[in-house]
Amino acid sequence: MAALSSRLQAGGRRVARAVAPSVIDSAAAVRGLTERLDRQADRLDRQRERLDRQRDEIDGLRGRVAELEREIQESRRLQQRVAELTDIVAEVLIPAADRDDEKIKQILDGYARVSF
Repeated sequence: MAALSSRLQAGGRRVARAVAPSVIDSAAAVRGLTERLDRQADRLDRQRERLDRQRDEIDGLRGRVAELEREIQESRRLQQRVAELTDIVAEVLIPAADRDDEKIKQILDGYARVSF
């Protein structure tokens, strides 16, 4: 029975090729296009995964930039305090004859209000 079925299928293919060769070729082309479409879908999936990783990396970098900006602001604030302290120390170390105690007290009071 299998042999008969096989012979009928082969005969049917011969008839189909003789009557409508483009249909047989089209079926083969559809298989090729389906395989190509599957490869393209796989490639698209890989590209989407890569894009997701890049987005995560960009988000991480944005967070790091924000953190660095905060650190820079803190550094600037500390540098300003050091400059103010340097001015106060220079004022205090002026020789006694040239020193104005009231002015020194005002400077120290102003610094205490601003920094504490």
